[in-house]
Order: sequence, then C-alpha cells, then structure tokens
Amino acid sequence: MKIYLSLLLIVSVFCVSSSSFAASIKRTDGKPGSEYGDFSNWDGSFTIGARFGASFLTNGDKNSFLVGVDADYRPVDFFGFRLSFEQSLEKPRLSLIHFTPVIHSQYSNLRPYAFFGPGIAIVSGDDTKAKFSLAGGAGADFMIMDNLGFGMLWTYHFLLDSVDAHTLAARFSFWF
Repeated sequence: MKIYLSLLLIVSVFCVSSSSFAASIKRTDGKPGSEYGDFSNWDGSFTIGARFGASFLTNGDKNSFLVGVDADYRPVDFFGFRLSFEQSLEKPRLSLIHFTPVIHSQYSNLRPYAFFGPGIAIVSGDDTKAKFSLAGGAGADFMIMDNLGFGMLWTYHFLLDSVDAHTLAARFSFWF
C-alpha cells in the first residue's frame, strides 16, 4: 500500500509541475491574441486589396477593363511595401506585376498613399513579350468599418520599349 501511495504522490507532483511548466511556455507578454499567430503581433499593418477599373493606353489606341489584387505591409508610420498584380481583359492584354515602396498616412478614416517602383509587364498584342516597367501612382482608402476600406487608385505604368498605360480603379481593402 505504501508503494501505491508513493507512486500516486510522484505522479501527482509530476502532473502539477508539468502543467505549470507548460503554462509558463505558453505565456506571452505581447498583445492579446499574439499567441495564436495572427497579425496582431506584427509591428505595423497588413492589407489585402482587390480592385477593378479601366486601363488606358497613352497612344489612345484602346481602353480595357481591368482587375487586380495587391498586398501591403506597412511596418512603420509613413512607409511600407506593396506587391500588386493587374490584368487587362481586352486586347492588347497587359499583365502588370510590381513590387513598390509605399509612402502612406492616415487622417481620421482616410488613408492616402503614393508609390513608385519596378515591375514586370507581360504584353500580349500580336505576340506575347515580357518587359521591364516602372509604376507610380497615388490612391486613398476610406475606412467603412475598422478593417474594411473602399477607395480609388490611379497608376501610371511606364513600359520600356512599349506603349505606356494609365489605370484607374476602385479598390476594396481588408486590413489586418
């Protein structure tokens, strides 16, 4: 009987010590929810956006409907990065991929920004060609709710050895 009580005491001490050890491992001193791996433990903000609008060639040749997506990471006030993709749906088709630095601000519910940076343009008119491009533009998101915004975006795409393009689009954004 003594051996069973000793064994029970050892097991109970082990269980209590292991649960307090596990609790000390899972403890965080960060923001609420940071132990679950969400974006609240990142410094700054992360944004996913979807847009639709029009693409205009600078030679006046043809206009096209366009759709696009983007992802922003803004680690500090006034500066961040954007990865964007835009696709024109009518010929000549443009596929535009850019990684640009973003300068941004916030005034109440309005979040304006400007960007300029390099990218790749895939132009498919008579034949498909990949070209180096630079994109610069400005836009603003008006926050409808805490995490949901709606805005406008204008971008000028300078395509090397091809016709340049303007895009004007409405943008829905979700902020993490």
